Amino acid sequence: MGLPDTDAWKDSTRGRERVKLVVEVLEEPRSVSEIADRADVGWETAKSELENLVEANAAREFGSEGSLTYAPDPRETFFAQIRDHMQEYTTNELEAQLTEHKERLEELEAEFDVGTAQEYREHLADDGLSADELREIRNVAATWEALELEYRVVKHALGISYDTQRFTDVNDDYVPA
Repeated sequence: MGLPDTDAWKDSTRGRERVKLVVEVLEEPRSVSEIADRADVGWETAKSELENLVEANAAREFGSEGSLTYAPDPRETFFAQIRDHMQEYTTNELEAQLTEHKERLEELEAEFDVGTAQEYREHLADDGLSADELREIRNVAATWEALELEYRVVKHALGISYDTQRFTDVNDDYVPA
């Protein structure tokens, strides 16, 4: 996921909002200066908003004073993905996705004779592999890891969806006195 065209983006969003949007798409921790540059804001604005994001658990701080970097909070990112799935898909669609993802995971397990992406990734340490073979292992493992994450997200979204339905069903009969 990238950032929109800079000029249109600056016209339609405030500086602090741009800092938040930059942090949301970071794939690795970045310094205040780098985030400020990407968000097209001053260093002080970026630093202040990053502190707010850390306090709100939307970002994490790494390093020590003078060499701090920032990245999205992985827990909040995970929860946001679950919320997005619950809002975007029906329970039936989530059930179908879960089944499809499980089938794909089982296919990978059978094809590569290991149970997880991490187990497959450990083949990188095998002797005698060519650069192409190493690249293939990394690519397959990355795809597999993404599928494992998506499976967990869908599974949690589905579980919460079931719980929400039970809660809603119980309260449908509630009539205030």
